[in-house]
Amino acid sequence: MILAPGQVQWTYVEFHNAGTSDRSVDLEFDLSGLPGAFEVTVQITALGAPAVVETVTRSRPATAAEQDQVRGEHRLPLARLLCWLRWLVWWLVRRFLGRDMTSILCAPTSAVPVLDDTVHEGRPGTIMRFRDVDSRRDRPVGAVLRFTYQGGLPAGASYRLDVRQVASGEVLGGSEYVLGTAPDPAESDGLVEAHFDVPGGGDGTKFVPGSAAHQVLRDGEA
Repeated sequence: MILAPGQVQWTYVEFHNAGTSDRSVDLEFDLSGLPGAFEVTVQITALGAPAVVETVTRSRPATAAEQDQVRGEHRLPLARLLCWLRWLVWWLVRRFLGRDMTSILCAPTSAVPVLDDTVHEGRPGTIMRFRDVDSRRDRPVGAVLRFTYQGGLPAGASYRLDVRQVASGEVLGGSEYVLGTAPDPAESDGLVEAHFDVPGGGDGTKFVPGSAAHQVLRDGEA
């Protein structure tokens, strides 16, 4: 995730319960590798609102823009319209032709996370902990992380942020994120962001000289 000074980006992460019963877990957002030039906020889904939050700068009500940001990006009105049309076709075919075409059906609404109305601001250099989060087998706990870069760091630098789910001192799983500062155009020799397919599925991205971008896209180099 590459950020320029003043830029804000966000990501959504889910924590699943693969156990045999509901349980309480701790969610850890390890900001110890981030310098103070990054601002980090965390907003948990409403169903997984934590009982205790540790090592935060402050907790505040979410703004209307923050609440709408994620919903807006997940709204996908065209996809919902197409799903409703599939339901209509299914009903007409079943009603007048007597055929059941259940295979064409899909959910008419997208999975929009319902966020708690509190935003927790992290403190770079520390570990944010959300203790005693209600983790149920029938639904994941989600979190929206927002990153703001204030500037002042070397161009092209990268910093790691780890996210973990912990229960009774045991790490159940986690993810790693890398925040990077945008390369300096004057020193990057025309670097551009090239996307490529990863063997086995997925995609990747890397910065390469513009003259080599077509080669990366053709060869799928990582």
